[in-house]
Amino acid sequence: MAAGILAEGASLPETFTLDASAASTFVKILADLGRHASRRQLYVPLDVIERHQVDREDIFAGQATAPLRAALAEMRGLVREHLAKARQGLRAVPPQILPAFLPLALIEPTLRRMDRADDEPFKFQPLPAWRRQWLIWRAARNPGRLFAG
Repeated sequence: MAAGILAEGASLPETFTLDASAASTFVKILADLGRHASRRQLYVPLDVIERHQVDREDIFAGQATAPLRAALAEMRGLVREHLAKARQGLRAVPPQILPAFLPLALIEPTLRRMDRADDEPFKFQPLPAWRRQWLIWRAARNPGRLFAG
């Protein structure tokens, strides 16, 4: 919606906005896994859960089993695929809508944090506020940094 407001009549590159939105949504689902599981809500796609033979009750119990970790790794891979597609479409993006996509600069560093072996998927630790601000500031100065992390 923000991109539509900022576009001021310019056409929006649909594939860029869809891929950017999908990446942002999926990383939010991964980050909020603990909160959702405590409410017995599950937003990880069922085909991913079933493919890795994850027991839903383990998720709701907050148990980070090996199958769950594999499913979450697949989800992170999906996020990276959408980011790569968005990166390819960056050249077609009207410059006036780029501020709407500045939060994309936080996705890759967040994924790297989730990739660590000591990551607790039910106890998400966000990036420190100073780092989030710094990453967004860098991306605002150079849109190529939206995906650099």
